[in-house]
Amino acid sequence: MSGQKCTGLSTEICIVTSCMANNLAASLGATVTMSSVYSPVFVAAKAIDGNPKDVTGQRLFGYDCAATTKSDDPWLRVDLQKEYFVSRVRIIPIGDRGENVYVHVGNSLTNNGNDNRKCGKAPYNGSNNFNAIWRDVNCSLPVWGRYINLQRVVTNHILMVCEVAFDYELEIAILDNNMNIEGTTVAVNENQDYSNPIDCGVSPDGTNFNNARLQWMHNMTIDVPSSSAQSVYQVYENRVQKLYIKLASVSSNGLYTCKYTATDGSIVSKSFTLNVNVNCEWSSWSDCTSSCSFGTRSRTRARLKQHNGMDCVGLTSENCDSKQPPCAPTAGQSVGVSFDESSVQELSCTASQYSGQSGDITFGWYRKENGIDSAIALDSRVTNSTNLDGVGRFTGKLKFASVKRSDRGLIKCRAFNKYGASNMSSATSVDVKYAPEIVKIRPSNPVGVKGQNITLNCSADGNPSPDYEWRGGKSATGSTLELTSLEFRDEGTYRCVARNTIEAGAKASRASVQLIIEGPPQRCVVLSVKSYNDSEVNVKVNCPENGNSSVTEYRIEYQLDDGTSNMLWEQREFSATDSQPFVVAGLSPFTNYSFRVTASNTHGYEPGSLAAVNVVPVTTPEGCKVFLI
Repeated sequence: MSGQKCTGLSTEICIVTSCMANNLAASLGATVTMSSVYSPVFVAAKAIDGNPKDVTGQRLFGYDCAATTKSDDPWLRVDLQKEYFVSRVRIIPIGDRGENVYVHVGNSLTNNGNDNRKCGKAPYNGSNNFNAIWRDVNCSLPVWGRYINLQRVVTNHILMVCEVAFDYELEIAILDNNMNIEGTTVAVNENQDYSNPIDCGVSPDGTNFNNARLQWMHNMTIDVPSSSAQSVYQVYENRVQKLYIKLASVSSNGLYTCKYTATDGSIVSKSFTLNVNVNCEWSSWSDCTSSCSFGTRSRTRARLKQHNGMDCVGLTSENCDSKQPPCAPTAGQSVGVSFDESSVQELSCTASQYSGQSGDITFGWYRKENGIDSAIALDSRVTNSTNLDGVGRFTGKLKFASVKRSDRGLIKCRAFNKYGASNMSSATSVDVKYAPEIVKIRPSNPVGVKGQNITLNCSADGNPSPDYEWRGGKSATGSTLELTSLEFRDEGTYRCVARNTIEAGAKASRASVQLIIEGPPQRCVVLSVKSYNDSEVNVKVNCPENGNSSVTEYRIEYQLDDGTSNMLWEQREFSATDSQPFVVAGLSPFTNYSFRVTASNTHGYEPGSLAAVNVVPVTTPEGCKVFLI
């Protein structure tokens, strides 16, 4: 079977039904170091010379192997000269000298590399097994590393290894039309497509390859999108991640990195730089420095050229003549003014025109309404005038004979002459102050319930915002009056007073509401009790304090009147809609009784109210005899 090629990184020759590395050092330029050397026959290089067998081709006697002297925890390290994603390490130890051998992979030389990540422990086939048998150590996840360490964990013993090989997972290449552009800079003109896609591939493919871990990134932070609707996007095709650059823009500039993430989280990447050639662009010309005479205008390079783009050609300034319209007016007021309502006020605006022009300037006045500068209507109350202040200089005045609230807002002016109109002036904010006016008290007809709470709210229109005071059964400040655990004594008139700094005393605004408290009837009386016959009486009752709510039911109670208060009270209930007198039947003839009454409405009976009603004694007749007490 000699000569059969096996899968893996290096060329391997099948011997004794197993694969052994063939000249690993020659194929990768690797070197080997050991903790010690047993003798010149057993040098470290023999661990990767691709010749693990003796002359018979069957058994190993150590002459083609590397071996250390007897020591504690002897080790051997293979330097691969660059990093690989190592997925499997294969070794051929000999006899008991391969017992307790651990494989480490990584990039650190701390503790001679023996502190790197441990892939696993090499299988042990017995102390008398001297055949050329590969012993595989599979890393649970591929390990990114340059060094492969074999360490035998033992006391005062030899480590003997006849061959070391390994498998790795990937390499990355960036190709532009099959040309390697790693670390180079490529260029494209703005708004043009790059000539062809740039490929990022993994070689060799590796058994654990996953395209989801192969990703283009822009400036190391932004994942390139996969949607072709973007100017720069990536598409995975045939195990290659293709980078497309369409209609290149300034934002396309930068470093593009192809990154592959191994299953253990390790990352390998390669990059190239894209320069987008951008042409210089001029800004628009500025307005003329004078809106009413000769001046200059200028422009700047709104965007400088980048890379190999074209520079701007031309002047940065030139003369201009804006000719006829007046110079933009200047408002005579500060940014904001405040007027009292009904006062006499004025606003001023000054503008000039080229001294060589003839004719006067007039002014127009505007207020911003719904986002639009609308002309202010003039009448007997609001007038406009213009004065000549000097050569080419005029002042306009907007006069208010009596300021109204509608005059507030952002007011601007514009100058006109026979040739045209100027630009608008800056805005003057006009604020109108006025005394408060009570808008409303809510609720307007408040009705409270005994034992519950009610809130009265007062609102007023005033500038500045008014202060509020409540007067009545209870006093408070603020627009809200909270009345809690209402009692009938809280009933009455409540007045809200609103005032601000505009003549606070004389112009204070007032409004009032009448608060009604409802509750169970508070006082009911027995008006009369008349014997009707020997077992019935007629009873008339009334509730002069019905809790501001109509009585719905009367409860008449009576008891034998024996001069004590120990007798039980009997009761009868009558609807308020029934006609009076109410008939109380079932009484004993010629017997003294006392009567009392209470009542209910929509709010029920007043708890304990019976104790407060009057007690009327009466004696029923025997035969025709009637006693009324």
